[in-house]
Amino acid sequence: MNKKGKDKLVQEIKDFIKKYQEVAINEDNRIANNDVKCYKRIRALADMFTYEQYSERTEEINNMINDLWVLYYYFKNNQNNQKTTYENMYNKYRD
Repeated sequence: MNKKGKDKLVQEIKDFIKKYQEVAINEDNRIANNDVKCYKRIRALADMFTYEQYSERTEEINNMINDLWVLYYYFKNNQNNQKTTYENMYNKYRD
């Protein structure tokens, strides 16, 4: 069964999060603009599930947004050669 609309976009963002978490854990920062890619997906989720429609914004969507913010800060910091590990960023922003 093919997903359509919001469900399809949410699934694509889940796959993106999973892929880029693996990239971050392996500290493979050769791909440029990862922070921008994360921010675009945060914006897409925030635009689809606004606070006016908070009843549609489930715990899963909120967790996805939080995971994307952690990835965003990780890639943004490592862009400036600060060499922060993903685990440190996760502990700093998720707790």
